Amino acid sequence: MQKIKQDETFGLGENLKKLRKRKNYTQEQVSAKLELYGIDISRVTYNKMEKNYYSIRVKELLALKEIFNCEFADFFEDLTLDHDSKEK
Repeated sequence: MQKIKQDETFGLGENLKKLRKRKNYTQEQVSAKLELYGIDISRVTYNKMEKNYYSIRVKELLALKEIFNCEFADFFEDLTLDHDSKEK
């Protein structure tokens, strides 16, 4: 299964947190909902997703899209690549 690699300064974490709070879910509730999709992720691991310390699997992102009832674009909202940081 492919993963979306995050790093501490650039990732989906803030948007995951926004989406979770929009639904008034706790991290524990999101973890429990992921289990319903056959994805065994603890609250601690989900917390790592929100802090950009965890590389998210595509299957996990698909489940989170369903849980948050959102579009894929919502995970990437406000993420832009600084032109100076592009590889030359």
